Amino acid sequence: WGELGYGASRSRGTEPGTMGDALPEVPLGLALGDEPVGLALGKHFSCARLLSGGAKCWGANVYEQLGVGSGAELTGTQPEDMGEGLRPVGGLGGAVDLLRAAPAGYFTCARPAPGVAEDPAERA
Repeated sequence: WGELGYGASRSRGTEPGTMGDALPEVPLGLALGDEPVGLALGKHFSCARLLSGGAKCWGANVYEQLGVGSGAELTGTQPEDMGEGLRPVGGLGGAVDLLRAAPAGYFTCARPAPGVAEDPAERA
């Protein structure tokens, strides 16, 4: 499903020496100085909350649970899906508070971060 974010759909960590320091970093395609500061995990998808206030999600998108609109049913199963190809979560008026997100099965509910006004036009 691509929820691991390595641009492939094979399992990881099934052999000795493939976890911990041997596990590669997930390529999120972040701007210089940005970094992940939190995770929200659902069934077959993952989301990273970023220091900049944004978020990026990857994995299954069958129900548009990645927050990037429709299009690909899967994000993260091909190398070009990750890194610079990974689109930020949209529609929350800027910063996303994934610490108050509720991943549950096939969806995640997230709120704008405190102090960020929600733009009603983005709900359309």
